[in-house]
Amino acid sequence: MKRITLILISVITIGLLAVSCKTKEKAATVSQATGDVEIALPFTGKEYQSDDKCFRANNSGKSMDMSTAKKMAMLNAQRDIAQAVQVLLKSVSDQYTNQKQIADVQEFEQKFNDYTRTVAQQTMNDVRLLNEKVFKGSDGKFTYYVAIEMPKDAVQKAMAEKLSKDAKTQLDFDEYQFKKIFDEEMKKFEEGK
Repeated sequence: MKRITLILISVITIGLLAVSCKTKEKAATVSQATGDVEIALPFTGKEYQSDDKCFRANNSGKSMDMSTAKKMAMLNAQRDIAQAVQVLLKSVSDQYTNQKQIADVQEFEQKFNDYTRTVAQQTMNDVRLLNEKVFKGSDGKFTYYVAIEMPKDAVQKAMAEKLSKDAKTQLDFDEYQFKKIFDEEMKKFEEGK
């Protein structure tokens, strides 16, 4: 009786192992033509993409030290958001100066570009961590993935504040018009993704 029970348990265990191995094989997609394995990256769904309310970015960092890997991932993701902010604000600047009659367009654009860099750096304080995952590879290195977001309102308010406080740009600055153009460009930015 003990022998039959032992054989039955062994058969069930082998069966479960076989099923679990097959399940793992199906999780990775392999191209039949090239033999390449598709890798599923974390944080690639729509909820992790920029929209008309938030800038979002995800990135990774790899290091032997887990905290260093996280710092690298955060810096990479923040850099991505800062670049997106600068591109958007450049587009807003171009639209704004084209629609407004500004006395010294070149000086206004220069100030706007200077403020863009400052605002992109300052608004990084409003970044919020959406999600994070960490993996430890067979080489002992940690790969840290992060997804972050920053509200577009923080950028719009910071830029409007900078422009309205400067005596030279204050006369040419219309906050309502700026916000309207900013919102339009954010929608274009979202549609372009």
